[in-house]
Amino acid sequence: MTMTKTTLPPSSALASFDPEVKAYVDDERQRQEDHLELIASENIVSQAVLEAQGSLLTNKYAEGYIGRRYYEGCEPVDGVERLA
Repeated sequence: MTMTKTTLPPSSALASFDPEVKAYVDDERQRQEDHLELIASENIVSQAVLEAQGSLLTNKYAEGYIGRRYYEGCEPVDGVERLA
């Protein structure tokens, strides 16, 4: 399996908005690259997973089950959950 390095460009919004937080994120990324993590929930994820988790779907509160949410407008989240 080939691992690709996940990096944010230097001009990313995070670096511009809060360089100190960006530095901590970079430190954690380096730690993950340098060490073997044996905690399953802390495995390194792909760039695609990082993009999905950092997408607009993160802003949506979607409590409940697919098609039976407590709040309106959850169709996109339902679609992603169906795929999972």
